[in-house]
Amino acid sequence: MKKLYATIGAILCVMSSLSAQDNKTSNEEKYSIHIKKSANPIKLDGLLEEESWKTADIAKDFFLGRPYDTSFAQLQTEVRVAFDDNFLYVGAICYQPRNSYTIASLKRDFEQGTSDVFIINLDTFKDRLNAFQFVVNPYGVQREGLVFNGEEVSNYWDNKWYSQVRNYDDYWVVEMAIPFKTLRYKVADEQNTWRVNFTRNVLKKK
Repeated sequence: MKKLYATIGAILCVMSSLSAQDNKTSNEEKYSIHIKKSANPIKLDGLLEEESWKTADIAKDFFLGRPYDTSFAQLQTEVRVAFDDNFLYVGAICYQPRNSYTIASLKRDFEQGTSDVFIINLDTFKDRLNAFQFVVNPYGVQREGLVFNGEEVSNYWDNKWYSQVRNYDDYWVVEMAIPFKTLRYKVADEQNTWRVNFTRNVLKKK
């Protein structure tokens, strides 16, 4: 098996309910998205038809993390983010032929590195060391954990969050609703930003 990782890298998410700005580097500025508050409820159905999705900033042009980090991923991903008073919403279109999925288990909290997945890491304190991780595979199976020391993950952290996946011949769509009450973060004027890493893990046969 050859393990391929596609990642957009660490981007800066700016909640647009406040005119927040941070001391960003030029690279962070390049990979920043502004998150808009949804005026209407978002239904998790894997369709991305709500107006909030249509007007959302799109994180795209994912590049490879492994085995090389100097080229764009062949299987691309488009990610949109929105929020309301209770949830952070993530919608992702994951381009991949349906007949190429690798799914090792349908059990929640499945073992890392065994299935194709979409991952979001939320570094709410922007310390580049710790994050909340939420994972979904193409069949809609969930896994969550805590990132610590920059790259280690503990799956002993469990929380209730919501997701829905819809499969198509050449791509799959995932919608996620993460309750704000499951996260730890600070709210302060002019500091309304988080660091976020969106990742696709794709397992392909040689």
